[in-house]
Amino acid sequence: MGTLIPDPLVVPPVAPGGLCPQCWGPGKAFGDGLTPSIIVATFEGIEKGPSWTVGMPEPRNETFELPQLPGFSCIWRLVDGGLQLGIQFLPDRSDVILFDGTGGQQFFYAQPPKCQTFMFNEGTTNYESGSCLIVIPETLP
Repeated sequence: MGTLIPDPLVVPPVAPGGLCPQCWGPGKAFGDGLTPSIIVATFEGIEKGPSWTVGMPEPRNETFELPQLPGFSCIWRLVDGGLQLGIQFLPDRSDVILFDGTGGQQFFYAQPPKCQTFMFNEGTTNYESGSCLIVIPETLP
């Protein structure tokens, strides 16, 4: 399971994971290095939207550590209680979603171009604004 990373953000080297051919390899966005088994995502500036009502969760502006999903080398996922976060590098784009599974509230959603590490919230019903920065840690040999 992933863990919450304290501020200030310090990301030590991590073990290598399975090769994600979308972003790692010769001529790929993240180069010839090894695919990390863990990536880190920081969400900032997410605000309550016009449809937010009392009783809904507060926006989640935090930093998270996500483990690579076993058997899916281009997906990193964190499920922690009701909180769910997924980052996926696809052949034509990336997907980033942060939501509260217990209440069905989506805090952040973005589909930036493939292998992007910074993106803005494309909008949700009850939450708006904000950005996500994905940190790709160095991998241990």
